[in-house]
Amino acid sequence: MVDPKKDYELLMRYLQGGALKQEPASVPDQSFDTDWKQVPKSSSSLPYTYNKKRPRAAETLRPVRFLKKRGFSNVSFSRKSRIAIAGIASVAFLFLLGKGYAFYKLTPESLYTKLYVPFVAADAANMQQVPKNSIEYYYTIGNYVAATLQSKKQEQLSDKDQLLTGISYLQRDDYSVAIKWLETVANNFKNPYHHQAEYYLSLAYLKNEDYDRCIEKMQHIAYLPSHPYNKLISPETIRDLKMLKWK
Repeated sequence: MVDPKKDYELLMRYLQGGALKQEPASVPDQSFDTDWKQVPKSSSSLPYTYNKKRPRAAETLRPVRFLKKRGFSNVSFSRKSRIAIAGIASVAFLFLLGKGYAFYKLTPESLYTKLYVPFVAADAANMQQVPKNSIEYYYTIGNYVAATLQSKKQEQLSDKDQLLTGISYLQRDDYSVAIKWLETVANNFKNPYHHQAEYYLSLAYLKNEDYDRCIEKMQHIAYLPSHPYNKLISPETIRDLKMLKWK
């Protein structure tokens, strides 16, 4: 329906200077900054608000530079940590594997072989002075059976003969008799060979698998710096004995 009044008003506006152009609807009435936060066109009309200040590029790259100096330029930190942890775990596994193998191979015989030191009764220069058919003679030539048999024939045995008889029984693997002979010498502090007897007595305890008395005797030797066999007993030796006890 035609409205004459409205048409008349439009005609009068045209004659007076032309109709006003309307602004396109697609033009937004607001502007946006780089942080995608809406801000007013004029800072004088409304208070200005802005996001928190971004860190500078130098501050952002500072951890990266630190890692590059330490050789982490090509590998990420988390991957490097995993590699380090895996390396430590591998070393620990190999260490425990070696300890387990040593524990498996540990026996009284192996420890005895490691600790045994022959007692030298007479060297080659003094061998001519040793009477034949004596305990010392048979012991020196390695005839331990003859040495033990001779100890039964002799009426009196010197301090040295008692020690050699005990060691001869130890060499014959007759540990119970060796312990009786060696205990007699070791408990006699007036006997000049009681230190030597203590050491071979501890070895007789070891071969007899009497670990409690063996540990006690070897600890006694280890705690005496003046003992002639002190350096042969180390903390590792005591540790091995305790491991044998619980094996």
